[in-house]
Amino acid sequence: MSQPSLMAAPFTVNTTGVGGGHGVITPGKDNLFHGLSANAMQIFMASGMNPLALRPWVNQTPSEARIKANLAELAMEANDAGIDINYLLQGVDAYISINKKNIRVNAGTLLKDEWKLYDDVVLMIAQERLVGVGDLLSRGLTFPVPNALGVTVLEYEHASGIEAAQMSMDAVTRGRGDRPEFTLNYLPLPIVHHDFSLSIRSLTSSRRRGTPLDTFMVAAATREVTEFIENMLFNGPNSSTFAYGGGTIYGYCNHASRQQYTTLSDWGSSGITGKEIQNDVLNMIQLMINKKHYGPFGLYIPTAYETVMSEDYTTSYPKSVRTRLMEIEQLEFIKVADKLADDNVVLVELKPDTIRMVVGFQPMVLEWTSHGGMEFEYKVMSIMVPQIRADADGNIGLVHGS
Repeated sequence: MSQPSLMAAPFTVNTTGVGGGHGVITPGKDNLFHGLSANAMQIFMASGMNPLALRPWVNQTPSEARIKANLAELAMEANDAGIDINYLLQGVDAYISINKKNIRVNAGTLLKDEWKLYDDVVLMIAQERLVGVGDLLSRGLTFPVPNALGVTVLEYEHASGIEAAQMSMDAVTRGRGDRPEFTLNYLPLPIVHHDFSLSIRSLTSSRRRGTPLDTFMVAAATREVTEFIENMLFNGPNSSTFAYGGGTIYGYCNHASRQQYTTLSDWGSSGITGKEIQNDVLNMIQLMINKKHYGPFGLYIPTAYETVMSEDYTTSYPKSVRTRLMEIEQLEFIKVADKLADDNVVLVELKPDTIRMVVGFQPMVLEWTSHGGMEFEYKVMSIMVPQIRADADGNIGLVHGS
């Protein structure tokens, strides 16, 4: 009797074949890591489903790998000639690195330098595309989830408000007994991933020539994953909402409790003035203040409004619209977010009780072999979900202008 697959996530987000960061959320039936060997599965489960267990690296220098690749070609020729030189191809150790410890494993494919090359590409693409998400990460507006592959839903509490403080002339005076009520809430934690593969011929050819691995596919896969995560922050998964396990994922522009400013001027029109734009921003800030959210704030604008920010505020005021807006005390930055639709702006309070990114792990590359070791399977994957939070009164430090 075969054991049930513990690798099958309840749901994943697969961006394969879909452009612009819009993927498909699929209820989990298929194995997330198809073709994974029994040994690799055992190591993966023993590590507590730590994704680092699927990043084995070969303990060789690039020069040694190049020589070995050439020896492998010579070995095939030697085999045809009846000469046994297999001993030249043995004795190479492979490791995985978890918690700063190197653990020896049966087999690996990529050299440590090749893993670093892939990781550098992932980091570069992520920094390019994760604008809104990057703002949360850089400000520590995050909530880490250890062993996130084994967690499908985040459970958290929402507290009710408490009564005002009392004043008396005698500290012995007993105050009101006050106890907030806590309600349980849930947030789904889907996996966003994009897969690609590399044949043994491509890898061997690269090493035989001593040239770096082609990083096009890892860059393209990372771009799809990061595009999806960025779009999820602004518009929700697939520009919609996603409910699972009693919780729902929302974005800035579709949360039901967001404050809406529907009288936004057309900032892209030819007759717009800097004063009109400033009034819109001040009105949005005032909406926040009325709900007891006092900043600091970040303002996100669509690409259509980018050049508007560089225009003169007025002919008599020799500063740009951006410069004038940044003189507003509560405003920390103005950034272009290409996931925002035209004629939409977002003002968000940059505090953890308003928004935080729940992070299982940031985009990384995992690897395993298939087809008898002739094909190397790779997966760029991440668990990163925005959590927009309401205060005790049900208000959110978020204004969506349109």
